[in-house]
Amino acid sequence: MGSFGKEEEAAFCRILGSPEFPLLSKDGDIIIGGAFSIYSQISKPQLSFTDAPKPFTCSRTIPSDYYQSKALAKLVKHFGWTWVGAVRSDNDYGNNGMATFIEAASQLGVCIEYSEAISRTEPTEQTARVVRVIRKGSARVLVAFLAQAEMDILLEEALNQNLNGLQWVGSESWITAGHLATKSYSSILTGSLGFAIRKSNIPGLREFLLQVNPNQDPRNKLLREFWEATFDCSFQPSLHSQTQAKQCSGSERLEDINNPFTDASELRISNNVYKAVYAVAHAMHNMLNCRQNGENQSCIWRDRLELKQVLKNLQRVNFTLQSGERVYFDENGDPAAAYELVNWQRNQAGEPVFVTVGSYDASLPSEKQFTMNGINITWAAESPQVYIYPII
Repeated sequence: MGSFGKEEEAAFCRILGSPEFPLLSKDGDIIIGGAFSIYSQISKPQLSFTDAPKPFTCSRTIPSDYYQSKALAKLVKHFGWTWVGAVRSDNDYGNNGMATFIEAASQLGVCIEYSEAISRTEPTEQTARVVRVIRKGSARVLVAFLAQAEMDILLEEALNQNLNGLQWVGSESWITAGHLATKSYSSILTGSLGFAIRKSNIPGLREFLLQVNPNQDPRNKLLREFWEATFDCSFQPSLHSQTQAKQCSGSERLEDINNPFTDASELRISNNVYKAVYAVAHAMHNMLNCRQNGENQSCIWRDRLELKQVLKNLQRVNFTLQSGERVYFDENGDPAAAYELVNWQRNQAGEPVFVTVGSYDASLPSEKQFTMNGINITWAAESPQVYIYPII
């Protein structure tokens, strides 16, 4: 189980499922995780998870970007933006995602003025050229299907060339990236719209995290390093009194500070790993045959506890989390494609915040897939206004 990156996911599943990498190609081995998806290729023959040796399989709890690309096309059409520019990462994620977007957008009557690519391995002059193309273009809407690495590069060059006044439409990879919400970047990105993985509350997680303490496991080096960095202290006394940091007592309280580790308000990736763990637990539970004998309950395995049996039951799981979200997989190991539409706004303190203003659910009938919730939308270089459009 794990959380994999967009570019590595398909290759990860194919390579580790091959005979050359026996670690994950044993009979019945399974991978399931909050894996980002690179386009619909994962459901196509040449990159299908099932192309690996038959005993090996992958499932994921984050939907294919194929659906995100189509949703972005509907979003652009929804707001009447029929003349747009496009920029993408020059890799499978960006190239395939943008190809699907352009195809879907063209079918909806949206025209693409230009489509440029950026790679983190190319010279900076290439990125500078792309920004010049964007500046010279007449399209005021820019669809950016970029991984975070390329987005960082693009924004740095955008600042250098004073690129502003654009309405950004972003892919899931960067639209809720907290590190981009800096003062310099937010001047460019305020008003951005894009689809994000659904966030959810994991009951009890914050309370559990606040109980973490190095005294629980004094030999845990990682935990001690985290504690020292968080509270600016040291468990080891310094030999140089002039540079001596304050001593860590272990009684410092995580609830007394603001820390990303204990922030459970934007659980997107974590929630999908959480779902993966529960999916396997449900699959194993369904393999049990339990009987109640008075006050005692006894359980035996209905089938032999083999990974291929777990896989068989994993494909059948269908359960609902406490948040109300259903978890199940289709024949390709994919979940239902559902996203939140996020808008970059500012709070009363002037800080960037990500506000959910709509949703997209591919499991619903076409006319009900994309909805707006009527919340004020902040537009690029404009004051917040309320726009309520008919549902596509």
